[in-house]
Amino acid sequence: EKFIKENNLKSIIIEADGKNSDDGYNIGEEVISQAKSENISAISFYNDQTAVGFISYCLDNGIKIPDDYSVVGFGDFEISRVYRPKLTTVSIPNYDIGAIGIRALIKRIRGEEDILENNWILDAQLIERDSTKKH
Repeated sequence: EKFIKENNLKSIIIEADGKNSDDGYNIGEEVISQAKSENISAISFYNDQTAVGFISYCLDNGIKIPDDYSVVGFGDFEISRVYRPKLTTVSIPNYDIGAIGIRALIKRIRGEEDILENNWILDAQLIERDSTKKH
């Protein structure tokens, strides 16, 4: 959101009915319609599974990824590495998230100060693959 605002870009949010690849496929028509009407060239999804479903919709309907639209997922699940085109995705530090959660649980059980009372910012990493155009 910060990048979009700083670069005076437009953002549209379309909600899928679920979180799997079928749900990504099922919103394909609506996403493409909005992208065309708003002249949007990049589409991101809240997980890799819906992104892959959307790419399948595109392939079934003659829409080329990344030539027509760049697509990005979230989570860096195995499907992002094996599906074609390989999915550009945001990788999150699952180990660190788990470690912080376990430490917080142990402290809570012991009656110590809860470490989750602080704001924790963990770095994510963009893993660039074949579903986005290189600029």
